[in-house]
Amino acid sequence: MPPGPTCLDLDGRGTSSIAEQSSINVFAQGVGVTEKGPEEVKEEGKVEDGFFEGLIYEDKLPLEIERLEQAPDHIEILHNRGYNEQLLRSIALREEGVSSDQENEMTELQQDVRQLEQKIDLVLTMLSDLVKQHVILPDAAHVKLNAHVIQFREDSQDNTYQSGDILNLKLYLSPVIPKPLVLTTQIIDQNSADNWVSGRFLGQSSITTALLDKLVFRNHRREIAFLVDSQTGQGQEP
Repeated sequence: MPPGPTCLDLDGRGTSSIAEQSSINVFAQGVGVTEKGPEEVKEEGKVEDGFFEGLIYEDKLPLEIERLEQAPDHIEILHNRGYNEQLLRSIALREEGVSSDQENEMTELQQDVRQLEQKIDLVLTMLSDLVKQHVILPDAAHVKLNAHVIQFREDSQDNTYQSGDILNLKLYLSPVIPKPLVLTTQIIDQNSADNWVSGRFLGQSSITTALLDKLVFRNHRREIAFLVDSQTGQGQEP
């Protein structure tokens, strides 16, 4: 059966078949991440309350900002999509891991394979440490994002952005993988009071959107686990 109709546009909302987009919506609803489209965000003027819907990923991460004279062409968009998808999959493989319950249910062969994977992970970590010695990461910035939009705090008063400006935001999500996620972003607003800059992603594929949703949800689970551990620790005697 031939695939459903597709088209390539900067919003990234016409990049998958109807069936693919439906599956993304079902996944997002299942994990509690709202599937809010970019056009539902105010594009010009001040950012309204409720800029983020559902869960968000918040952290201080190395961020490099590249100003673009114009939106990237379709060839650059396709290259960025493939690169981002591969990077997000690599991060997911490292973060998801295998639970202790799953390990107990493994066969002897599966346990051997798991031990081999752990050795490979150790080698990759060591190689990553060597690479990072020669890679100068940009300064960390306070960022908030979901699968569609982002906010970052601009510490420099000299850097100002206008609604409609196009940026490439290069965000280093993993300390183990020193490669940045490249997010082509259209600026919506810069709040002069607190210097938070808001924008929406351009050109993301449905696959990238789903992988970002999973990234946000994994971070949410870690936050919950941290809170549970903290509360449990407070109730224990030293």
